[in-house]
Amino acid sequence: MNCSIIKRCIDFPADKKYKEEIENNLSTDSYIYEIIMCYIILFMQSFMAVLFLLKKGGPFTSMRSSGYFSCYIFLFLTTLVYLIVFNWGKRIYSASFHQNARTIYAVIICLWTSGVTILDQLGGGGISVFSYIIPVTAATVILKPWQSMIIFSSEFIVLNILLVLFSNGTNNMFGNILNSIFITILSIFISIRLYRSKVISYYDRIVIRKQYQEILQINHKLSILAMTDELTGMWNRRYLEEVVRKMLCKPEVRGNYVAGIMTDIDFFKLYNDEYGHQAGDECLKEVAKEIKHQTENESTCVIRYGGEEIFICLFECNQRSALKKAESLRLSIENKRIECNGSPFGYVTISVGVYSKRIKENVDLDEFIEKADKALYEAKNKGKNKVLFYK
Repeated sequence: MNCSIIKRCIDFPADKKYKEEIENNLSTDSYIYEIIMCYIILFMQSFMAVLFLLKKGGPFTSMRSSGYFSCYIFLFLTTLVYLIVFNWGKRIYSASFHQNARTIYAVIICLWTSGVTILDQLGGGGISVFSYIIPVTAATVILKPWQSMIIFSSEFIVLNILLVLFSNGTNNMFGNILNSIFITILSIFISIRLYRSKVISYYDRIVIRKQYQEILQINHKLSILAMTDELTGMWNRRYLEEVVRKMLCKPEVRGNYVAGIMTDIDFFKLYNDEYGHQAGDECLKEVAKEIKHQTENESTCVIRYGGEEIFICLFECNQRSALKKAESLRLSIENKRIECNGSPFGYVTISVGVYSKRIKENVDLDEFIEKADKALYEAKNKGKNKVLFYK
């Protein structure tokens, strides 16, 4: 059970298929904080080094003084190198590079902490530097759980070996060991907690984003379904009212021609009586399919207006082009030769009414529907299977 708990703590605490994305986010978002930390360290180490340079006798009056000064210079230089390398690494956008760099830097901070702590011990001090630097490192440098366990445990071992070797006496040894054990465990806990909380936070964001995208997709599909005619797959009257009407009011439409074409299947009632309503539906679907095919590559909106009537709105289409397109539609349906015994032609045909005008200002959609429908009515009265323009 204990092993499973440890394994759960060490393992990546989110769906591993998002691991790369999350680690990239970790690297990107922690960048600014790590840069600030580096500048603080540079300032503190340079400040301490200057104090040692200015004190009487300089930084080399004793072995301890030289050791402190060397530690300050060492951390200053390694931090400067880390800052340069880290900034350069940001250009290549590699999360693994950043993680390796910060891991090495964490090791360097731990080594520096051991050095300064030993110097404090030689002067009769305690392990105060270790007590605050290691937890601060755990709380600021993002390490993977296994990295924090190895680094801070190794620091504990190295420190206590050095304490035994360089301690002036053993009076504080037991207390130092207990304190260092506590600080090490606390630091590992802080580091793992920080990493897991960051990962889970980013994972939650990803899940929320995915759910939001799915909701948008579902809403989009529902919106399309609500505006699509189930039988023919064309847009329905709702699309005509909510979309096409608004399109006609757009500024870019002004100054251009717009055409409305209304089609109707001739003798469709007789077709239903002769072949049945199911066959009538199939006939309507076949006609709709052909009309959609004829208009799919153009700036058109094809709507099942009602029953067997289909309304087509064509943008940037003048009278000549609209009549040409209408005749093409009529001819394509005629050439399909869908059998219709109730028609004098012997096959299914359509009548077509056309209306076109240049848009000078906002125009009412009803004008196109009404006038195209009147032209259709006239085509019906003149024998059907015809194309007529509204005059």
